[in-house]
Amino acid sequence: MKRKTLLLLASLIVVAATVIVACGSQAQSKSDSARPAAPVASRTVTPMRPGTYTEDVRGQFLGVQVETILSERRIESVRVVSHRETEAIAAAAIAILPNAIVNQQSTGVDVVTGASMTSGAIIRAVEASITKAGGNPQEYRVPGALSGVLPRSAVVNLNGTPRGPEQAPRSWNETYDMVVVGGGFAGLSAAYAAQTNGAKVLLIEKMPFLGGNSQISGGSMTSYSSKVAAELYRKQNLTPDTAEQHIKDTMSAGDYMNELPLVKNFVYGAPVVLDMLLDNGLPLLPVIRRAAGHTNYRGYPAASAQGKDYVETQKRMIAQAGVTVALNTKLVRIYREGTHSGRVVGIAVYTPNGIKTIKTEKALILTSGGFSANTSMRMKQDPKLTPDMPSTNHVGSTGDGTIYAMEVGAATTQMSYIQMLPGADPNTGSNDVWGNITSNGPGVGAIYVNSQGRRYVNEGGRRDVVNKAAIDSGGFPVFCIFGQDILGRTTTQAIVDEGILMDRVFKADTLEGLTQEISKRTFRGATVNINPATLTATIERHNGFIRNGQDPDFGRLINRDASATMERGPYYAIPLWPSIHHTMGGISVTPRLEVTDIFGNVIPNFYAAGEVIGGVHGSNRLANNGIADPSANGYFAGYVAARSDVPDFIKGK
Repeated sequence: MKRKTLLLLASLIVVAATVIVACGSQAQSKSDSARPAAPVASRTVTPMRPGTYTEDVRGQFLGVQVETILSERRIESVRVVSHRETEAIAAAAIAILPNAIVNQQSTGVDVVTGASMTSGAIIRAVEASITKAGGNPQEYRVPGALSGVLPRSAVVNLNGTPRGPEQAPRSWNETYDMVVVGGGFAGLSAAYAAQTNGAKVLLIEKMPFLGGNSQISGGSMTSYSSKVAAELYRKQNLTPDTAEQHIKDTMSAGDYMNELPLVKNFVYGAPVVLDMLLDNGLPLLPVIRRAAGHTNYRGYPAASAQGKDYVETQKRMIAQAGVTVALNTKLVRIYREGTHSGRVVGIAVYTPNGIKTIKTEKALILTSGGFSANTSMRMKQDPKLTPDMPSTNHVGSTGDGTIYAMEVGAATTQMSYIQMLPGADPNTGSNDVWGNITSNGPGVGAIYVNSQGRRYVNEGGRRDVVNKAAIDSGGFPVFCIFGQDILGRTTTQAIVDEGILMDRVFKADTLEGLTQEISKRTFRGATVNINPATLTATIERHNGFIRNGQDPDFGRLINRDASATMERGPYYAIPLWPSIHHTMGGISVTPRLEVTDIFGNVIPNFYAAGEVIGGVHGSNRLANNGIADPSANGYFAGYVAARSDVPDFIKGK
């Protein structure tokens, strides 16, 4: 995909005109419709066949359908007819790009931060239409066009972003009981808990949309119980889970480097938060899963197989609770009374209208996420994570909150523990809905094979172990293989069919045919030729393991009642490869989620939750704990900040 990046979040950020909005509203990014079109007469352009052209292209995950109207020498109209992207993320690109292309008569417009894949899809669709009309798309690639469409104040170099006064102001622009920084799982939960427990809450988010990485996460939340658990365990003939086993699995996966109270917070809080979400309309698939590294079935997958279902439910909840939301609003300074000794009293933020200062009467809750997308920051912790390595994270995961917290004395812990995701798209490094199948499929009988067609790892093992095994497997990439009987136990036919359309999932009626499908593709320029006899032997051997309930080769846990063999087609393959995914380390906190300084003292009125904190997952995070932790610990932080007491679910634990 050819695209330019308007704002690499380490250097630039797009902001829209609306800053403080009522929760649930969309931040609107408007192009300057009055701007005259760029002069085409001064260019040499190939005449085109006038008409209306429609193209379907792949965007962030699924498809984007774009209608382009062309005259002989002009792009007359560009319109996104339909799309199957993550709505809130794609909205900014859909609002900005079509008008920008028409107004500037250019497909060289820069992509919109946070929606680069949707932006790229729109641009590719227009260029495909130009080609179909007999034109030359190269003639329309005029660089830098978008900078003339957005308001000048909307393009900001972060290296030169004003920080606000160094000292807390005598008068503030705005005042709230609490300010929550970051609009992902943790921030949405914290804002809801605080608002429903009596606080007046402002939630700020630097991106033009809420959700961040949460929207594009795997969409399955671990919980040892729930209001629907009994029926699901009965339906699947499974043994119910326990909090103690969930805690044990989490601690073991983290090499017991986890802080046990923080683990208990989210394990005991997960059923409470999950039931809350279900009461507010969270759509789930009617299954319960065992994700990699877990010893029991405790994963609740969203209907879309993406985190967006959880985020949309949380957004409805904070809207109903009356939380105020400020999008395109970036934290640039934290204020304490005194010199690194007093309580937190407020923050400075950068907005399209300049710097604002916001006073927080009771607490600041930091939920700003991790730093996987910040190359220099992650390389300081692990030099092996070089710029050429892909990341599943969206561009906003730059660790800003961690840096500003450290500036006012916050301590950090376990910062060098940075995890890679085994099931990412090998061509893009993204975490998509089909990569989620590779994470959950082994729990019901799917396997991983290397470029020779042989299993190379316990597919249900820890992520760090599975990642290393893939890298050491002798080729690039590796593949998740499953059959039709397994498909219905881990995902839906519709999701798999979408993957086939997007060429992310390969399908064949026979295993020999499947190897032929694999050999037709290239992966970053590389080809893979699996011997069908080798793959067949691998599958037949593994079928015996499923029937016997034991895996003597790699020791994977097998539940015969929940798993299926692969003895009939069609068969499916999903290519995968590790991609930088999650930062386990971060701000140091107490069991009450209070931020501490380097001497272990609590910084008054300062709380944190989610990926921005360290100590929850130790050296390695388990799959699906990435929703449970921020959602439950976020709720915990908001509750404690509002009530100065811990929730009932953790008392006595």
